[in-house]
Amino acid sequence: MKTSSTRTVFTLCLFATLLVVIAAPAVSHAQEVKREVRVYTPQFLETTNAAALAFQVCGSGDRCSIESMGDQGVVLGATAEIHAEFANLLSARDVPPPTQEFRVIVLRADQSGALPDVPADAQDALADLREMLTYTGFEIMGSAWLRTSGYGRTTLGEAGSFGVELQFSGDPRQNDTLLVREFGLSHSIVNWMGEDGSGERVAMLGEPKTILVSQFGISVGETVVVGTSRLNGGSEALVVLLTALPR
Repeated sequence: MKTSSTRTVFTLCLFATLLVVIAAPAVSHAQEVKREVRVYTPQFLETTNAAALAFQVCGSGDRCSIESMGDQGVVLGATAEIHAEFANLLSARDVPPPTQEFRVIVLRADQSGALPDVPADAQDALADLREMLTYTGFEIMGSAWLRTSGYGRTTLGEAGSFGVELQFSGDPRQNDTLLVREFGLSHSIVNWMGEDGSGERVAMLGEPKTILVSQFGISVGETVVVGTSRLNGGSEALVVLLTALPR
């Protein structure tokens, strides 16, 4: 009888141990699928790209629920651990895009032999032009500085009669060659309409006319002769210099 009692106790203990082992994963699984819903609104990153980061963190399966809400951001349902991982990744990626400052100089080229007061890099570009073309003199028609992270536009010259549009791709922080996908120069005829109440002359600009459109590569710190456009039957020309200013 004593032996039988011992066996019974051992069997009950073994049964209880199995119950604990079986029940433990169920509790762990319940903790694992407990989700919190949070909304993340990126400042600079596109919402679709932020949602892609969320999918990257969550991986395959049903670990998360992810919804892209357009301008309202990304709705993520996940565990606290996944939220922390996603928040760190989003913080590293949601940064202002790199910007680049460009200098644009528009000059009139002729046979006068006169040289304008321009920065050293522009002087080198004009010296190269004098060797390649028949023009010996240059006069500044206008200059401007343009800082952009991709696309930008500005005006320069008399009454802002020249218009410049520029679009580039590439990362200036890597000191790689930037691709100027589009550079456009336009010009409007200036009509002076008298004076306003303060005695200043009033300029009316005509319809802009495209003078130059180009695409090219440029390195940070480099000055490029974007192009030339002949004036007055060829005796004069407009010359455009573009510099990607170093940071």
